[in-house]
Amino acid sequence: MSPQAQVCSCWTVELEGKMIFNWMIKGLWVYGDKGSPYVEAICVEFPHYDVEHRRFTDQNFRNMSGLRFLQIDCAELDGDFKNLFTKLRYLRWRHSWPVCEPTNLDLTSLVVLDLSCSLVKHDWGCWRPLQVAPELKVLILQKCLLLTTLDFSLFPNLEVLILDGSRNLQEIDPSIRCLRSLRVLNMNFCEAIEELPPELCFLKSLELFSARHCSNLLKLFEGQEKLEALKELNLQECGKITKLPNLSNFRALRKLDVAKCYQLYELEGLEELVELEELFIGECTEIEKLPILSNLKALRKMHAGGCRKLRELEGLDGLVALEELDVDGCRKLRELEGLDGLVALEELNVEECTEIEKLPNLSNLKALREMHAGGCQKLRELEGLDGLVALEELDVFGCTEIEKLPNLSNLKALRKIYAGGCRKLRELEGLDGLVALEELVVFECTEIEKLPNLSNLKALRKIYTGGCRKLRELEGLDGLVALEELDVFGCTEIEKLPNLSNLKALRKIYAGGCRKLRELEGLDGLVALEELVVFECTEIEKLPNLSNLKALRKIYTGGCRKLRELEGLDGLVALEELDVFGCTEIEKLPNLSNLKALRKIYAGGCRKLRELEGLVGLVALEELLVFECTEIEKLPNLSNLKALRKMHAGGCRKLRELEGLDGLVALEELNVEGCTEIEKLPTLSNLKALREMHAGGCRKLRELEGLDGLVALEELNVEGCTEIEKLPTLSNLKALREMHAGGCRKLRELEGLDGLVALEELNVDGCIEIEKLTNLANLKALTTMHRRMSKVMRT
Repeated sequence: MSPQAQVCSCWTVELEGKMIFNWMIKGLWVYGDKGSPYVEAICVEFPHYDVEHRRFTDQNFRNMSGLRFLQIDCAELDGDFKNLFTKLRYLRWRHSWPVCEPTNLDLTSLVVLDLSCSLVKHDWGCWRPLQVAPELKVLILQKCLLLTTLDFSLFPNLEVLILDGSRNLQEIDPSIRCLRSLRVLNMNFCEAIEELPPELCFLKSLELFSARHCSNLLKLFEGQEKLEALKELNLQECGKITKLPNLSNFRALRKLDVAKCYQLYELEGLEELVELEELFIGECTEIEKLPILSNLKALRKMHAGGCRKLRELEGLDGLVALEELDVDGCRKLRELEGLDGLVALEELNVEECTEIEKLPNLSNLKALREMHAGGCQKLRELEGLDGLVALEELDVFGCTEIEKLPNLSNLKALRKIYAGGCRKLRELEGLDGLVALEELVVFECTEIEKLPNLSNLKALRKIYTGGCRKLRELEGLDGLVALEELDVFGCTEIEKLPNLSNLKALRKIYAGGCRKLRELEGLDGLVALEELVVFECTEIEKLPNLSNLKALRKIYTGGCRKLRELEGLDGLVALEELDVFGCTEIEKLPNLSNLKALRKIYAGGCRKLRELEGLVGLVALEELLVFECTEIEKLPNLSNLKALRKMHAGGCRKLRELEGLDGLVALEELNVEGCTEIEKLPTLSNLKALREMHAGGCRKLRELEGLDGLVALEELNVEGCTEIEKLPTLSNLKALREMHAGGCRKLRELEGLDGLVALEELNVDGCIEIEKLTNLANLKALTTMHRRMSKVMRT
């Protein structure tokens, strides 16, 4: 243990976000037998594994008459503490193992006691000394997993009781009736409790009662009408409660949370809670109807999302203080009558209310900042939307019946529009007036042919128009100086974009599938660009010189069948991923040796590509895919690629060798299927990480030297390797699950096969020279075996 512990200058204890105790502390405690009357506070914490120095005796606290604050987690107290802690106000003694029980604990001034995560039981010997702690106001027993019950009469002046997470607590002892001053009772996650004692009704000072996630609790106690001071009731995730007592008795209640009470079917008396400010009933899937709400004049928040059976909200127009209304996923709700009277409303969520066809006129909702109506598949219009002068977010994503929105030009505060998937939407009138707009999402709006001129949208950071198949142009795009992300993916009618050189903040371009797009003028000026996606842009023949794009990390040009070169590629020092898959006209790439950050190369199907110059310098490379590059005859020496995990060169019909393969110590997957000119591979014994090896169809391959050293190998495929006569002994390949050797017509034996204890699938179809497979009875995991057309005899 450290010889001294420096304390901090301030300590605050909070509950439910409210400060309940604040203590200024100072001083320095020197570990030893001599104390100091000037020490007011000690704060010591031990690691859980340090058991040698965590016991303190009364001698360590002698002469500390001024001690008022003590935090001594993961420690033990032992000895006679008579007259030592008389001024102690705060004791935090978490994670304690009560092996020792200190005697004469004099805690007459103690206000806060925190024993969280301790192994205390109801018969712990130190409970009795606490009986003479008349000032004790706060008792924290969070996650005390050995506690099954407790005599609360020991703490008659308690104001705050925290039992949160004491999962094995079997009951709330009837002695709780003694706590007449109790204001806060938190028994969240006390999952063993099934019922509450009626004595709780004597807690007339109780303001907050929280039993969240008491998953076995069946009902509340009787006599709750006496809890006249109760302001907050939280029964969230009490999944077995079917009914609550009449709520009209809780006249002072300000917050009611019964969210995820899946069996609760009614809230009788709710209409009488005139002081209620917050109501949470989300995912109460059995509630069909609520009482008339019009009397709840103080209600500010109402969250009823996921109430799948809820059919109506009667009296909505009386909620004059309502700021948040969430009915997300209330799929039987057909209307929101009175919504137009909620003049204080700031947030409205009607997402996935699939039966709503029309909302009341919204123009009176001058305070509305967020409107979420995504997934309202029958919603046809948003009347009065143009009057929402405070609106910042508008979400109509997937509202497939909306054909037109009101003119948006008055919505000067609007920052985000999510209108993706509005397949009948034809235009966004007034879009050019939204000077505060930061995000515009209209992807899959398949009827939009043109957007207003965008040049005034100087705050716009993101624009997503992907899948707008009829969209022909983005007029004013070159004026979006704040733009960071541009998505025109699948806009098949766009032939040309404005010059991009002014978009100095642009980080991402997604233009894949723009099959008529011929060029990206000004691309070379995008100095902040990090991602460029133009795959399947089948008309692009050339891109501007890329060398200035020093921030570019990813470039995807796969499927650009007419693209002939990537000029300046060698200058992309930050590049991590390069995809030229299926660029069938590329014959040569610039020297790659400067691309020290490059981790992935996808060049499969580049049928004219002859070489990868500089590959040897790519020390960070993890994945190399060059399959079906039918003109490559040789790759540079691979031995420097120590990070390479995947190499796929299948179908490189002219490839003759893989020099340096034996140095790829991180390699996990090797695919050389169909490399018909390879006769020999370097010894494989160093490839200890190799899990998959696919060499099927290597018709000239004669051997797999070092195969017996591949202890991690799980899949081996040498199908159709017609020149292989013998494989190394297989007995060391304890991880091998699949072995495919079908069509190896000269293969005579599989030595060590009986040692493959993990083997699940074996294919020796067409191995006509194999006469015998021995000891297959040892292969307990084998479920599939193919041996048709062979001489094989199973023994």
